[in-house]
Amino acid sequence: MVAFMTFPSWRSYEPTSLDMQYSPSLSAKDFAGNLNRYAGETAAAKRSFATQGQFEIPYGQGTRQRLDIFPAMSGDRPSPIHVFIHGGFWQESSKEDAGFPAPAFTDAGSAFVAVNYTLAPTATLAEIVAEIGQAYDWVRRNAAQFGGDPKRITVSGHSAGAYLAASLIAAYPGVERVEDRDGPIALLLISGVFDLAPIQACYVNDALGLSAGEAARLDLVAAVPRRDIPVCLAVGGEETSEFRRQSAALFDAWRPHLGELSFIQIDGRDHFDILFDLSERGGALYRGVQRLLNDN
Repeated sequence: MVAFMTFPSWRSYEPTSLDMQYSPSLSAKDFAGNLNRYAGETAAAKRSFATQGQFEIPYGQGTRQRLDIFPAMSGDRPSPIHVFIHGGFWQESSKEDAGFPAPAFTDAGSAFVAVNYTLAPTATLAEIVAEIGQAYDWVRRNAAQFGGDPKRITVSGHSAGAYLAASLIAAYPGVERVEDRDGPIALLLISGVFDLAPIQACYVNDALGLSAGEAARLDLVAAVPRRDIPVCLAVGGEETSEFRRQSAALFDAWRPHLGELSFIQIDGRDHFDILFDLSERGGALYRGVQRLLNDN
């Protein structure tokens, strides 16, 4: 594991305890308040971009295959693009809770894109992964429509969304791609779940419906990255042991394959308020993404 960080095996937990490890709302300081803040600040951002923004843009045929685009507020040349993928264990939430970081990015000269996707159990995890590939390809192909630079796209995701962001560069079988894409220039993976064996063994799988074979086939810790780009893994110091282990496990698995891989634990942050480090200009995650956007 990451230096100085050791964690118990997920198999050491009784079923009830494992469920609690993957129930971040139970340990968060203000779960309901943070979700309300996500939604309220996203709604406010969309109101402020009522003229410039492009909302409910389809990237596929599904009813939830939609994007919200917040163009950069300044700049004479095509802007960097940051794509954000929401969490919710692939079965909850939406882009209506994911646009709140947009103002900080657009003010700094970047476009911000919030992605929706079909949720389980309507879609399987493999199908959701393929949808995210479609969404990314749409952004890359259509960047000029909102003043973006298709060669300067960074992607972040939170929780299950971090898994989906990482899937954009993962080499594993069984996930059909729309096309061979030019990938993102960097990834920020926030409080993610990448090792799917404990997910298949706990309550999360009630809606997800992963078989043991599917969990093994889609496991990112067992996969390798097919592009060598900067990747940052971030977790809150107040998250459960399993959430912190998940990021440490991906760090260890992908470290031999990436030239620039970092791990950040943000003390005082839990699974939900860690996202304010992305939406607030003084936040460590926001500053990190801005460096990636400006350095590439």
